[in-house]
Amino acid sequence: MTINSMVLESIGLTVCGAVFLFIISGIYFSGRRFSGYESTMYRLLIAFSYLASISEISFVLLCAGKGPYSKEATIVGRLYILFVTLYITTLALYSLSIQKKEEIEANNALRIGLTFGSYLVAGLFYAFSFFQNKIFPYGGTNNQLFAVNGDVHISIFFAFGLLVIAISYLFVREFKNMSKKNKLCLLLILIISTAVFLLQNSPIKQNDLTFFLSLVVCLIFFTNESQDSKLIKELEVSKAAAEKANKAQTEFLASISHEIRTPMNNILGFSESLLSNKKLTKNIVERDITAINNEGKELLELINNILDISRLESGKEKSEYKSYELSDVIFEVNSNITPKINKEELDFRISLNETLPSVLKGDYKKICRIIILLLNNVIKYTPYGEISMSYNGDKTPDGKFILSITIENSGNNMNKKMFDVEINDFIDLGNSAETSLDSEALGVIVAKRYIKLLDGAIEFENTHDDNTKYIIKIAQDIESEEKIGNIFEQIKNEKLDKIDLSNKKVLVVDDNKVNLKLATKLLEDYKANVATALSGKECIQKTKKEKYDLIFLDHMMPGMDGIATIKELKVENKELPPIIALTANNASGIREEYIGYGFTDYLSKPISQRELNKLLLEIFKE
Repeated sequence: MTINSMVLESIGLTVCGAVFLFIISGIYFSGRRFSGYESTMYRLLIAFSYLASISEISFVLLCAGKGPYSKEATIVGRLYILFVTLYITTLALYSLSIQKKEEIEANNALRIGLTFGSYLVAGLFYAFSFFQNKIFPYGGTNNQLFAVNGDVHISIFFAFGLLVIAISYLFVREFKNMSKKNKLCLLLILIISTAVFLLQNSPIKQNDLTFFLSLVVCLIFFTNESQDSKLIKELEVSKAAAEKANKAQTEFLASISHEIRTPMNNILGFSESLLSNKKLTKNIVERDITAINNEGKELLELINNILDISRLESGKEKSEYKSYELSDVIFEVNSNITPKINKEELDFRISLNETLPSVLKGDYKKICRIIILLLNNVIKYTPYGEISMSYNGDKTPDGKFILSITIENSGNNMNKKMFDVEINDFIDLGNSAETSLDSEALGVIVAKRYIKLLDGAIEFENTHDDNTKYIIKIAQDIESEEKIGNIFEQIKNEKLDKIDLSNKKVLVVDDNKVNLKLATKLLEDYKANVATALSGKECIQKTKKEKYDLIFLDHMMPGMDGIATIKELKVENKELPPIIALTANNASGIREEYIGYGFTDYLSKPISQRELNKLLLEIFKE
């Protein structure tokens, strides 16, 4: 037999396997490729299969040209052993990845540990091959074959044996949890690996190993790695996610609709009762108006929570870092929460570390909102007993200040499971009494989202005596080292300091007559001379005839809206009074946006007496 025929016989199957591999990899890499650990392992299988085939072909050619015991043949033969060992290791990792895909994909440390550990073992197997004798003899029946042979194959046989055992174990253990496609894929890998193990230990000598390696790669492609199949699976997952999101939206709307209808029914019921009652007394009016007011506040809180979660979900909510006085946070929270507490049955206590910095820099509005939302939830679950809130903080080595706020109550029925619920979890759990998404439950979700937005942290725990504790920690910058001191006397005596505006003329512009009536009523408490306009055009006409000290201008109006109106006012008037935008929008950055349009400031609807008073004090502080 000539050398050429011996070479052909030695590499015939290897070349066939390489051709199969070339076709499959061409199809695979020309289409869409998916990311993930499983796909990464498959690409490595293709690479190591190619390298093993190339090294085997190179070895045969070197044997034919320079002899089987040449230095070059020995080096290439060693590389062949290395690539086969790496292939076997990668095949084991791939087999594991299709069984534990979600667990491995979700845990970066597990992926790194598995990969590093497996290839470390492969390195030890390869190192073991250096201690074998008869490394690359001239082998085959009647010496008619050039092949990597001899005791050096012990490491490969041993590796294939371990691979067969591992895949068999996985196949039996995870059989019930596997898809049909995964079962077929693993079964084929198991069958071929077993066949290779037996053939490599048989008296028949043939260069069939790389052919089988390429065959495994091709079979995996058609059973588990077909990009069309993966695309269909991805579409199915996306469809399931869309269906779940649609269900979540439906369930959310159904639950929130119920929560909205409840206070609305009460408001309409009490108002209709007042309208139909022919014998109204002062006590009846005060009682029903108080109920309407309370239900209106509850409805407004629910609407605010819905708007908050909508902005957070859409990514439109941003952080606003500004200087603020810590005492303002305490006053704001106290004035908002105190009216909601039944003082006869519930005690509300505030404690303060008097050494805290008086002026900080952070998102004042969101910090207030977080505290109020959590307190609303605590009040709901504490019909009697005590609610305590403490303000504390510590400096970090990098100069930051960690503001720490602890809210604790007695006898709270809330547990960790309820605290951890998110909107999607609510859909999974169902609308039970324990997981109902009312205004307070939604408020906790909003508070957690705001804390995350501010890079803060919140801890929740049920103490040994069934109390509940929230611990909020948010990093702030220190603007003033001056200590806050004792501000509790200010809280006790806190009241609206209304200034006298009897010598001021105020124009209120809004296309809604009820809004005009409400604004007029609020401003009359300051004895202001109030004029009204129902449109932007009427506003411009009135400012031509009369000089005003302050203008409240609604943003959303038909025809000429507030922004168009203020632009026209600037053209018509060289000197304008302060102009305050009236808007239902209270999103982050909205104040700067309105100032950019030319407004002095803004008030969100419905108008808060406290916010109006604060604004008037700033404008007419002299």
